[in-house]
Amino acid sequence: MLKKKAIKLNVVARKPVVVPKTIKKKTKISKKPDPQSLSPFIVIRNAPYGFFEEPCYNYFSQYGQVKRVRVMRNKKGGFSGKIYVGFKYAEVASVVVTVLNKSLMMGENVIKCRQLLNSEVPAAVRFGSQFGKRGLKKSTYVKKRIQKAHVKKYKENPQAVADFINKQLTKAKENGIDYSFDFSKKFTTALEEQKVRNAQNQEKIAKWLKNFK
Repeated sequence: MLKKKAIKLNVVARKPVVVPKTIKKKTKISKKPDPQSLSPFIVIRNAPYGFFEEPCYNYFSQYGQVKRVRVMRNKKGGFSGKIYVGFKYAEVASVVVTVLNKSLMMGENVIKCRQLLNSEVPAAVRFGSQFGKRGLKKSTYVKKRIQKAHVKKYKENPQAVADFINKQLTKAKENGIDYSFDFSKKFTTALEEQKVRNAQNQEKIAKWLKNFK
């Protein structure tokens, strides 16, 4: 019988090759929308009186999820007929525009409706407090708005001014300067004017709240 020859293999041990780990860089996706693309916001003009935040929110909720509602006022605080409505999706906004544009509402007003570009949406409409299920109460929102405007218009408090004058006079006397003047008449007139302004402010708040009931 033939004997099989054993074949020896010279195996050379090699060092293990270290494969470097590939680190995937996370690409940051810009959340800023394209300014020239259509936004989910629409603007409505010539809306009938009484179409305030709550009825507007309830009406447009039948088309889709409403994110923002802004009913614009004129300089006197009255209804202007201009409304901004923001939906969750831009496609819903385009459907609403096709349905509502140049249509009659309440049998009187011809509605003008247009979908806005992202560059056309005002910052006050896009951000801030909203009306709706999770929104701010209308009465508290209106009160805050009127009180802010009232405080900005009349910053001077007569009592604070009188206290400041008295402090300055006492400091002058301590430094050896004898100076005094009578401002009691002006102080009383200023207090009366402040009372009148506060009463007018309360009347404004009551009138505004009647429209939201």
